[in-house]
Amino acid sequence: MGRLFINNTKQLSIVALIGFIGFALLLSLEYLINKKGQPYNVLNVAAVAVIGGLFVSGLIYLRGYLVYRRQAKLFNHPAVKKFCEQYGFKNVKMGGNSVTLLVQEVKQGKVNGYHTYLFSNPAKPKLLLSFITLSLNATQKEQFKGLMPIEEGADLLVSPDGAFKTIQELDQVEFTLLAVVQILKDKDFLPKDMVIH
Repeated sequence: MGRLFINNTKQLSIVALIGFIGFALLLSLEYLINKKGQPYNVLNVAAVAVIGGLFVSGLIYLRGYLVYRRQAKLFNHPAVKKFCEQYGFKNVKMGGNSVTLLVQEVKQGKVNGYHTYLFSNPAKPKLLLSFITLSLNATQKEQFKGLMPIEEGADLLVSPDGAFKTIQELDQVEFTLLAVVQILKDKDFLPKDMVIH
């Protein structure tokens, strides 16, 4: 929990400031509309704005903390832990590219030469999601303009940036990712760092 706060101190401060300014402007506008002729109480506006800013920051932090806890639980699963140790996965920081999405620590490593990231699936929180970076050729980029299945009915999704695969069974993380990498090799998808010019 402490690392989540430390990784996101700047972002949470910005959110609190935005919340403060927003609440102060709303209260000032409300005063101008409804309280004509009465004295303006700056202390009340400031108090409500501070509480509002802290409330908004608290909600965003709570959302980030729930994601952090969910990922910690997934990463502590014995099969996932063993896989990450065996393949040399490390903690890296990812996200934080919006005001409401905090920086999270995810696992990053290589599976048979393919850079792979592991994190909790936002749509299905109890499942692990893998992202494998790919270098797509022109034909593949034309075929996979958006997030699409690699073939009809497949649950391996490919986008211009890489491939996504939800790992349904945590006990099968190694088997699943080795199979995904083999499918990518068979379909001539190159890993991101093996670009042929």
